[in-house]
Amino acid sequence: MRGVRYKKCNECFENKKEEIDFYKSGRGYEFICKSCRISAAINNKKNNKERYARYSANRNALIKALPRYDHRKATFDSYRYFNYKCALTNTRGDLVDDHFIAIATGHGGTIRGNIIPLLSAINFSKNDADPFTWFETNRQRFELDDSRWNALISYLADQNGLTLDEYRQFVDWCYANQRSIDDIRADNERYGYVVSSLELWREATGMSFPLRIDFRQKRRNARDRRNHFVGIHEMV
Repeated sequence: MRGVRYKKCNECFENKKEEIDFYKSGRGYEFICKSCRISAAINNKKNNKERYARYSANRNALIKALPRYDHRKATFDSYRYFNYKCALTNTRGDLVDDHFIAIATGHGGTIRGNIIPLLSAINFSKNDADPFTWFETNRQRFELDDSRWNALISYLADQNGLTLDEYRQFVDWCYANQRSIDDIRADNERYGYVVSSLELWREATGMSFPLRIDFRQKRRNARDRRNHFVGIHEMV
C-alpha cells in the first residue's frame, strides 16, 4: 500500500498532503498549496478594488443585455441533472453557477444550456477562458476525467439543440466573435428583441441544418403569455 506523500508549501511553509492539498500541473504537483493559491486570489481582489468594481459593473451590464430565460429554473434544472454535484468532478462542495460560454464574450447568457454547477476553485480558474482550451490546459491540475467532460459537452449540446460537432463550432465562434455591451445592444435593437447567440451564429455562418430549437415559437409563446396577461386585466 502506497504511503501518503507530504510536501512543503513555498508560501506558508507547512507540510501538507501532496495529492490532496496541491494542484497538479504538467510537471507534477505545484509548489504552492491550494489554500495559499485561493488566499492570494482573494487578496489580489481586495488590493485591486477599483479594477474589480469596473469588471463587475461591465459584467452586470452584459448579463442584463444577454438572454436571461428563467434563471432560477435554469439553475435548478442544471443542478438537479448533475445531482447537486460539480459537473466536472462529481463531488459536492462549494458550488457556484458557471457560465460555460463566459459572459465576458458577449455571448451565451444566463440560460439553460449555459449554466452548470462547478466547484468555486474550478470556476475561478476557468474564469473567461475558452472552456475547451482551458480543459486541455488544466485537466491534470484538477485531475479532470475525460468521460465527465464528454458527458458535460453532450448535455450542453443537447440543451442547445445541437450535435456535438455543431456545439463545438458554436462555442469556437462565440470566442472568435466576442461582443461589447454596445454590440449586444445594437444586435438586440436590430432584431427587436434580446437575440440569442445561437441565432446570430446561424445567421453569420449560414448553417443550413435544422436546429431543434424553434426561436419563432419561443417568441410566439412569449407574445401569447403577454396577450393572455393583458386580457385578464381587461376583463377585470
